[in-house]
Amino acid sequence: MQSVVTQIVLVPDGSPIFDERGYAVSVEDDGAGEFLTIRSNDPAYGRIAIDKTEWKDLRDLVDRMMTEIKKAPGCLPAAPD
Repeated sequence: MQSVVTQIVLVPDGSPIFDERGYAVSVEDDGAGEFLTIRSNDPAYGRIAIDKTEWKDLRDLVDRMMTEIKKAPGCLPAAPD
């Protein structure tokens, strides 16, 4: 037997795991192979599913768009990484 971690919840420090500002990142498998899902704890938002082969391109695009946010006029300063 082995244990398998299939979900990690990310929330602000000191918050409960159901905090609406949190996210659940899960490994799922519907029979066609494993993939990740990212789900917001806020019911107003949904979830996205990411195949392992899509991750690098998606991550690169998100990083690129984050730099665009930092450049946009009127934006608040970015939080330190």
